[in-house]
Amino acid sequence: MTHQQLTFVFTIFTYFLFCSAIQAQELTQSYLNSLDDEPLLTLFDTHDGDSTAQEKIARTYLDRARRQKDTIKMARGYDRLARTFHSEKNIAFADSIIQLTQHIENITYPGVGYLLKAYELKRLDSFNNYFKYMKLGYDSAKKVNNVGQQIYAANTLIFHKSIWGDKEQALKLQRDLHKLVMSDFYRNRIKIESRKSRKFNIDSLFSFDLLISTQNFAHAFANLRQLDSARYYNRELLNLALASPFHNSFKFISWSKATQMEIEYYDKNFDEVIRLGQVLLSNDTLLHHHHIKDVMLFYGLAEYETSNLNKGISKLQKVDSMFVEAEVIDYFPYERLVYEKLLEYSRITGNITMQLKYLDKLLLVDSVQKERYRFFDSKMIKEYETPLLMAEKDDIIKELEKQNLAPDPKFYLLLAALTGSLCLLFYYVRKRLVYKKRFEALLARKPQVVDKSLHEGEYRNELSADVVEDILEKLNRFERSHGYLQSDITLSKLAKRCKTNSNYLSRVINLKREKNFSQYLHELRIGYAVNELLSEAAYRKYTIKAIAEECGYNNAESFSKAFYKLHGIYPSYYIKKVEKSTG
Repeated sequence: MTHQQLTFVFTIFTYFLFCSAIQAQELTQSYLNSLDDEPLLTLFDTHDGDSTAQEKIARTYLDRARRQKDTIKMARGYDRLARTFHSEKNIAFADSIIQLTQHIENITYPGVGYLLKAYELKRLDSFNNYFKYMKLGYDSAKKVNNVGQQIYAANTLIFHKSIWGDKEQALKLQRDLHKLVMSDFYRNRIKIESRKSRKFNIDSLFSFDLLISTQNFAHAFANLRQLDSARYYNRELLNLALASPFHNSFKFISWSKATQMEIEYYDKNFDEVIRLGQVLLSNDTLLHHHHIKDVMLFYGLAEYETSNLNKGISKLQKVDSMFVEAEVIDYFPYERLVYEKLLEYSRITGNITMQLKYLDKLLLVDSVQKERYRFFDSKMIKEYETPLLMAEKDDIIKELEKQNLAPDPKFYLLLAALTGSLCLLFYYVRKRLVYKKRFEALLARKPQVVDKSLHEGEYRNELSADVVEDILEKLNRFERSHGYLQSDITLSKLAKRCKTNSNYLSRVINLKREKNFSQYLHELRIGYAVNELLSEAAYRKYTIKAIAEECGYNNAESFSKAFYKLHGIYPSYYIKKVEKSTG
């Protein structure tokens, strides 16, 4: 081995030792304080998935920014914290970004605050608020020429406006977006917007944005029923995706194939839709799992239109079962066709029970769709008012009369079933609205500012600052060690653990935590449960009783009551929502 080779090997060896040392470096406060701003943000990125480490890093950055009274740096600190916790807490940090920077024209803020809040609202199924903040993010990004944010937000606006709103306006927005992606201005601004310490391949980013833009054209033209244009852009998307080095371009290929079926269905080329459906469903490697439902849907609709009624209905029933299994409560307009055909077929076959079932399904679908149209385009609501659904209800009654069903017990049972179904539907929709309002109320709730000087004045003669500081430090250790998960913890036991008396401990909790001991304990335990259920999939498989015991409660009832008292919803509902958003 030559001298040069030895030198090279030694250099590599030293480099790996250095990297290992960095990885092994304990995140002590003194270590974090020693880092400059940019290395601190880079360190935050390297701990992706470790919320404890990320919170410590972000708070170090935020505390430094506060001392320096640097508004933008404070926004960066809140930005990182808003990516670390559960949705409600992340939204609170996003609000801090917005409040700090809403009157400042910065290339990044407050735009990021609006977009982060929109993302978390979507996870909470608060669709209208999600769209509202996405629009605010778009307007903010456009005002300061932040291309990255502008493209991200515009893609969302185009997608939903093409479905629910002004479709021509959506197409105009897409044409403007495509010009931006294809311009030299795009590349120049992307370079300016990116952090100097973060390396990325601008060609790969351009390839991805071009795929999305082409997809938007196909989507917008399909919803406008300009099918030749939709077909052209859908083919362009497929060709781009097949040639793209982008690592998950398969999703675009799968979307293109499903959309080809949709376009051919709207163009009444039903035989071609059936052929495509047979090919795609015969080989599960051709489709991403997100698009199987749509392929099955248009396949079934095409068979139904070509008089293969039984085969078509069988596939549409499978689509219905997919909705049920996925607990879908948000339907696109074309998905309504499933229940139109199922209801129509049940009338053809004279199956009254199925008529009632699918009428209820249509009522549910339309209740969701009316909310969307009310937000985007109130004129469209008329399609779902009394002329349509109430006519369906009247048809059932007329069908009963045609069959000369005399007023006998069966007749009254059918009426009772219909009434009961409608009552259950009303109860279900009302319950969902109440829970959604509670979420929104929780998100909108402002933290109360407490004048601590008043409290401190009350206890100044009784508790010295040293005593308060000592108890606080021990309380912090108690929280970090999750001591509150012990089921037998009491105020007196915790006081002994903190080497103080119950009276002093209670007063410090009241003064510094702004709650009594019982509230303090419940909030810690429920907060732990919320975080664990959000971050650990295995934890969500536990029974409510097992989760309660893990959190220090002696029974499931006490846990559920405490959870409901804090958040207005039960843990079972929370688990279901988390499963849906992370599935």
